[in-house]
Amino acid sequence: MISNMIPIKKSFKVKQIVGVLQGHLKMARRLFLALGLLAGMCGSSRAQNPPPQRQVTLDQVNARFRENTARFGADSNILVRFGLLADRTGRWVRIEAEACGHKAPTPTEFFLISSRSGHDYEALAVSFASGRDLHSALEFIGLPPGLPVDPSAHRYWPRGERVRTEFSWSDSNGNHRAMAEELILDQRTGLALPAKGLVFTGSRIVRLPGTDQTGFAADDVEPQAFAANFNHPDVVLDVPRQVTQGEVYSHLVPHPAFPLNIGQPLTITFTPEYPDGRKRVQNLTLTVLPPAASDPEKPIFDLVGDPSNELTHAPLTSLLAAFGRITDAGRDPYVTLNFDDNLPLHDAQAVAILIASIEGENGIRINAPLPDNFYYRALIAQESSRLRPNRPTQPWEFHWPSRNLDNATGTLTRLEEEWQDAKNDYALIIRDFPVTHPRDLADILKREGGTRVVFVYFPPDTPYHAIRTWIQSIQSTHPTIFIYAESAARKSDHD
Repeated sequence: MISNMIPIKKSFKVKQIVGVLQGHLKMARRLFLALGLLAGMCGSSRAQNPPPQRQVTLDQVNARFRENTARFGADSNILVRFGLLADRTGRWVRIEAEACGHKAPTPTEFFLISSRSGHDYEALAVSFASGRDLHSALEFIGLPPGLPVDPSAHRYWPRGERVRTEFSWSDSNGNHRAMAEELILDQRTGLALPAKGLVFTGSRIVRLPGTDQTGFAADDVEPQAFAANFNHPDVVLDVPRQVTQGEVYSHLVPHPAFPLNIGQPLTITFTPEYPDGRKRVQNLTLTVLPPAASDPEKPIFDLVGDPSNELTHAPLTSLLAAFGRITDAGRDPYVTLNFDDNLPLHDAQAVAILIASIEGENGIRINAPLPDNFYYRALIAQESSRLRPNRPTQPWEFHWPSRNLDNATGTLTRLEEEWQDAKNDYALIIRDFPVTHPRDLADILKREGGTRVVFVYFPPDTPYHAIRTWIQSIQSTHPTIFIYAESAARKSDHD
């Protein structure tokens, strides 16, 4: 190990969180922060008391449940649950609910919550059916559950079929109907949320805190919500876009065009976006291959998963056209990204930038990486962060000088900022560790501790399999990794 100290000029005096190092990971970072914020808020929920007429409403719901059980109990095409009725032939699910009744400017985070939630103060409605029964009923009418967001697994898109969610009610002004999204006003735009349907991700079976029991997350885990207007891993129905709690909090309020009084009985009807049975989710696998000999500057692509749009060794133009045909047909491409073992780093980085540019609500959605692989945006390292003075805080650095895995020695560098009162500035303590094998890299990182962020530097022509081997050795303990291409001429650029 070699250690030295150099002064480092910085325009700030306090270390900031490492996430801001990577602009391209903005959404991923926000998801982590949003879930943390949610957890922190759970203990201080301002639960309101149920409206005085709730027991009367519950008695009516119970009476209808008994009636429906007697009427439809022998019909295999009808599902009867407390507060719920589903028709497999007609492909609809109806639940009974009541309005929470708050008005703008009260922030609204949930379309629908459990009757035990306590989040009435920030929800449109309380369901008398359980989340587990709603989940089962949507499956009963032919909708498969998808997958919720999971930032820890780099799954940033809610995946599943779309569901139309319609509220209906009657009051002294007559009968009313509105889509769930229409009931929420976005004060930033002055418009209701776009009614594009909610995503049936399905909720998780989880171990209940402090017990050895499992439960249905939407029913048993805070915030006990069935549908939220931001991405959440435990709801039954998510929104069809990437959006965090922090982004929408205080901006979304009950729409004044649809005033609902507290305790107003509601019927909420769920139907498939495509009644004819078509599916919106299109699962695809995209393999990025090294350039062909005939055109050595451009990687080529294989695309499988959709028989009418399969590609083999296709150019970029054909790939983009295939994605366009899929989205134009009203389907969402959920893409598992696979880089060929022999793809050089500089080509992998170029493709990663391209993929990021077409990923979005109206484009493609990238799935979690394959087992033993890493999230593709690690390849899109922010160039300004090569320079140590530009970083809000210092990561580990690993430099490997060879395009091969063997017969070379790399350097793992620990960078620690030490405040010096006399100079009113930081000094950077630098400690270098020689590394010859991925196992060495993992062992040193575990032994030394420190930040869980690593910048890795490889020659531009390093094949993808060599990069993956190094990353595999450390990503379980150091999940935040940014990859730079570094030629011998650029080796000192970071100083």
